[in-house]
Amino acid sequence: MSKYATLVFKYDSEDEFQSIRDIAQKEECIAWSLDHELHRIHLIEEANEKGRLDLLDFIFGLTDTTEYKTLDDMIAANDLAA
Repeated sequence: MSKYATLVFKYDSEDEFQSIRDIAQKEECIAWSLDHELHRIHLIEEANEKGRLDLLDFIFGLTDTTEYKTLDDMIAANDLAA
């Protein structure tokens, strides 16, 4: 199973910032934002409301939570019906 690390870069110039952007655009890099995590919480809440705690491992494993607008979209796209 893949593991991920979150890094914070300090930069003092536009050249340094461009170097960071170059790293972030590599295939191994995944852009992450607070929006992704807020949406993950929404999916978790939706799973809890529907009594689908079996989906939590799947939700926690998502790398792009914005791929699915709703829990039902996620279930349908991944054949996760109960």
